[in-house]
Amino acid sequence: MGLLKDVLVGDSKEYRKDILFPVMQFISRQRGQPELYEGLISDLDPLAMPRGTSEMEVKMRQVSVCVCVENFQLIVASLCVVACLVLDKTEKYRKLFTRT
Repeated sequence: MGLLKDVLVGDSKEYRKDILFPVMQFISRQRGQPELYEGLISDLDPLAMPRGTSEMEVKMRQVSVCVCVENFQLIVASLCVVACLVLDKTEKYRKLFTRT
């Protein structure tokens, strides 16, 4: 829920760099205004809304990115659990067959 909280509050530097800035870059390019977000922006600079873009559109895109990131994190965690289980089973079978 941390990333989604940041969408609503927008107060973390990581969130601004990893979620908000890329979303604003994408929208500005889509609207034909790539110059708005061509370079790096400092943590203190305000982010201008591209012309023709509603705040709701920006929030929806941020939420969709956060959901993708959180889903990816869940998949990675699940794969780690599966890998640990496989390693554990492999080790048990190895011990079982090396005793005889």
